[in-house]
Amino acid sequence: MARRQISTTNRTFQFTPGLTEAGETTVMYTLWALFPEHLYWLAWAWAAALVVTSVQRVYLGWRLLG
Repeated sequence: MARRQISTTNRTFQFTPGLTEAGETTVMYTLWALFPEHLYWLAWAWAAALVVTSVQRVYLGWRLLG
């Protein structure tokens, strides 16, 4: 039986793919600093992106471990 795995690399810590990762977080913080008057809508957009990422990662875990 083939072993299920996220990656074929020999790294100890594996980063799972998702919509919101390090680069996107930096971009969002920059947008918040540059456009504080749009904070309400930017925060909602960021929250939606975080929900999408959470669903992606739960699905990945379910698929790999289930």
